[in-house]
Amino acid sequence: MKRLAAEPPAALLFTPLTGLLLDYAESAVPPEKHAEIYAAENRSDLLRRLKVLTGKDLLDFGIDMFGYYEKKMPPDPGAAWVKVPAGPFRLYLRPGSPADADRDLIARDVVETAARVAAALDMAPAFEAACTLLADDENEKGAGPGLIPVYLHASRKGDGAEKIGKQSYGNASLGATIVERRGRTTFRIHVFYLNALSLAVVEHEIAHAVVLLASFDPKELKARELSGEADLRKAFMAGYRPVPSLLQEGLGDWAFYYHGFHAAWGLLPPPERMVSDLRSAGKALPLKDILAKSATFRALNYKAYSLEAASFLEHLFRTRAKDDIKRWLFAPGTDAAKTFESVFGVKVADAEAAWLGGLK
Repeated sequence: MKRLAAEPPAALLFTPLTGLLLDYAESAVPPEKHAEIYAAENRSDLLRRLKVLTGKDLLDFGIDMFGYYEKKMPPDPGAAWVKVPAGPFRLYLRPGSPADADRDLIARDVVETAARVAAALDMAPAFEAACTLLADDENEKGAGPGLIPVYLHASRKGDGAEKIGKQSYGNASLGATIVERRGRTTFRIHVFYLNALSLAVVEHEIAHAVVLLASFDPKELKARELSGEADLRKAFMAGYRPVPSLLQEGLGDWAFYYHGFHAAWGLLPPPERMVSDLRSAGKALPLKDILAKSATFRALNYKAYSLEAASFLEHLFRTRAKDDIKRWLFAPGTDAAKTFESVFGVKVADAEAAWLGGLK
């Protein structure tokens, strides 16, 4: 660890995350092969050895680590929630839990992630305005402006943890409520927090908060007094804007591949190299499918979709005007392939060729 940590670049999470990686690697490799892991001369050599010894690529290895550490999670401490303010968010964590140990790191991470995602598409003013309409869970009357609650669960059986799907590690939901006969939005995030690996999940869900709140039109919700649930539902749906999976999920993955977790680890290769490796292995997805297919398609092809969508968005951020990207991503409908050519004047196949050419 000392030898590898001394190799540039220095990274905030190199030591804790690499320690977690090595602990898992020992469980995935026969004991007689452990010495081969620790003989690695540098970071890239370590990754090469792990791939050879386990027969898994980095994406498989990372997903398997989540399952490994979930099985090792201690029981939920069961104590009352501790509340930690963090910019427009309020963290909820259990004393003695992994999230409690990382509370300062998480608090800083959620603020930085929200700022990066909002800046990517000039959504900061809209996001800040949306937060002023939030009902506050900690106010008896729910009056805003509120903070976005982020529940960091130490167990899948804890209070509220059922909102996280069995095959997932996080969930974000936008809704609405009535406070003193006026409509207000609600937003809640739930994350099953294992250890520092879970920062990737936290960053993904924070991106959802920015996108969903910044794209919501509150005009009908706050225009008049609301008489009941049916009235509230009508006002909420008038302001809700369906957005393409690429924006919802791809931007969430962009947040941790390009600015958060991935860079903070400092061990993993650049996302562009990972996309190239994916394509060389014949495991990549066509861009037209990434743009046009639904969230179900993403769920079935999560590893490739996550990485490629993030990489393509980064390519656009580097080569296209921010206003055009925003106009495309927020165009009516959820099929981003249909609107791509009309906004950019480029066929999807040509855009794919430019993106892949840039990877080299």
